[in-house]
Amino acid sequence: MIKMLAFLGALICGISLAYADVVTIPVSQQGDDQRRSELPKRGTHRDTLIDRWGDPESSSGPVGTPPIYRMDYADFFVVLEGNWVIRSVLKAPSQDK
Repeated sequence: MIKMLAFLGALICGISLAYADVVTIPVSQQGDDQRRSELPKRGTHRDTLIDRWGDPESSSGPVGTPPIYRMDYADFFVVLEGNWVIRSVLKAPSQDK
C-alpha cells in the first residue's frame, strides 16, 4: 500500500512538473521586421546586389547545376541561382556585450 501511494504521489508530482508551454516561431518570422525588409529580394540581379550592398565579405560557389552561389555580408547572406537572388537570410545577432 505504501509503495502504491508513493508511486501515485510521484506520478502526480511528475505530471504537474512536466507541463510547460512551447512557443514556436517560424524561422521566416524570426528577427527584426525592419532588418528583414531591407534584405535583397528574390529575383534581384547580382549586379544590383553588389551596387546596393557592395562586395561581399566572402563568397562561395558555384555548386551544382544550376550553379548556386552564396555571398556573405556582415549581417546577412544571400543565396543566388546563377545571377539571381533566391534567398536572403539574416544572421543571428552577436551575443557579445
